[in-house]
Amino acid sequence: MLVRLKDAGVEGVIIGSTVLMLYLNLDEFEDDIDVFVTNFSPYADEELVRSIAVKL
Repeated sequence: MLVRLKDAGVEGVIIGSTVLMLYLNLDEFEDDIDVFVTNFSPYADEELVRSIAVKL
């Protein structure tokens, strides 16, 4: 999924419990992947987020 986000133009840093899950090499995540977006504001660019979600 992270590769697909990057291919869609989303750059960011993995944060939260997702980091721990990756470090522990777990195959399943709790419920979501926490990403801090660094190349645009998800709040200010809500339509961009929606268009990326539709593509993915």
